Amino acid sequence: MVEKINSAVEHLQTSLKSVSLSVPRKQHRLVTGDAGEDLLDKYSVVVTADDDADSVTIWGEQEKLYPALGPVLEVCSARPNFY
Repeated sequence: MVEKINSAVEHLQTSLKSVSLSVPRKQHRLVTGDAGEDLLDKYSVVVTADDDADSVTIWGEQEKLYPALGPVLEVCSARPNFY
C-alpha cells in the first residue's frame, strides 16, 4: 500500500505543471470557487488565486492545462469590468 501511495505521489510530482496568468483581483472569483469547480470537472485542472496579486495559476497535468487556458481567458476577458 505504501508503495502505491509513493508511486502516486511521484507521478503527481513529475506530471503536475502550472501556468500563471495576469488576472485582476476583482475577476478572481470568475475562475475560482464554483467556476473553478466547473473547470475541475470539465478539464481536470485546479485554478488558484493569489489574493495579494493580480494573477491566477492553473494547475494540472501538462496536456490538460492548455485546453483549460482558453476558457479561463475567455471568462476573464468577456467581463473585464466585473466587480
